[in-house]
Amino acid sequence: MLALGFPFLLIAHIAVVIVMLFRSRKAALLLFLLTFIGWKNIRSTFATGANKPFAVQKDSTALRVMNWNVAYWASALNSSDSKKLRKRDSMVALIKKYNPDVLCLQEYAFIKNVRDINIKKTLRSLGYRYMYFPKSHTYKENQSYDGTIILSKLPFLETEFVETGGGFKEEPLLICTVKQQGKIFKVATVHLLSYGLFSSTDLSKKQALKSAVKQNRGFIWKLKFINKLHENQVEIINRKLRGSSVPVILCGDFNETPVFYSVNRLKGNRTDAFSAKNAGLGATLKNFSPFLRIDYCFADPKLSVRQNTVVKKDLSDHYPLITDVAYP
Repeated sequence: MLALGFPFLLIAHIAVVIVMLFRSRKAALLLFLLTFIGWKNIRSTFATGANKPFAVQKDSTALRVMNWNVAYWASALNSSDSKKLRKRDSMVALIKKYNPDVLCLQEYAFIKNVRDINIKKTLRSLGYRYMYFPKSHTYKENQSYDGTIILSKLPFLETEFVETGGGFKEEPLLICTVKQQGKIFKVATVHLLSYGLFSSTDLSKKQALKSAVKQNRGFIWKLKFINKLHENQVEIINRKLRGSSVPVILCGDFNETPVFYSVNRLKGNRTDAFSAKNAGLGATLKNFSPFLRIDYCFADPKLSVRQNTVVKKDLSDHYPLITDVAYP
């Protein structure tokens, strides 16, 4: 709870320090010094990078990765609503504009023969000929898929997925290896479970997707349950990626803010691309709060983050995160 509310708590703390300046300067000084206990969390929440304008034209030696929770293409996949379809087309246009080499998408879906919408064909026309996701029994039966996916303009040298124990959707850790300008990169992505979209501990049942408000269990129990699940998933992810001979770029929708234990465990000694190259809060979730940065790109310390941006367009409920990385 404190992690979710950290920015608000910090603002309240600073306000108290200012008020105390007019009442007791010693107390104000003490409170100000206590602020530095949370310095690590302050630095991870409020980026202090150079914040240079993002160059749409990419350096040919860099690998550009776009991470985006597309919310089922703004729910246009099973709708004939013209507004939703226009929004989906705008999402495709944004991808075309930034022209990433690798796309890591969460809440991606394609459904065979639904209202003549073929998002696979559309992305393939942009050059994303290589697609990787776990082909489940459901996919084999009806050629439909709902989950996390990696698409690439570069051929996959190797692909792998690792179940992380969520059992909620087809969203395990996905890992792909690609070569750009003779340099090899490993791209990994995962979608950690949201804190609010379940109504029982049996996460394998899709009918469990109900509002958290309607639950019998309490709010604190829900936070504890999902937080523990995230910690277990993080251990599986780190165990898999630890010791990779190829530098890893880890990105995804982690559904936690930068001060959470699980996010810091995933980051480890990797570079937080947003913090390194931007200034400010960098919220990636459109709704609820201007402080919710829950989508990330962490680059291996062997790699250099050239540039990073959060594209704040009202398309999905998440904003896309775009990162250029290269070998030093």
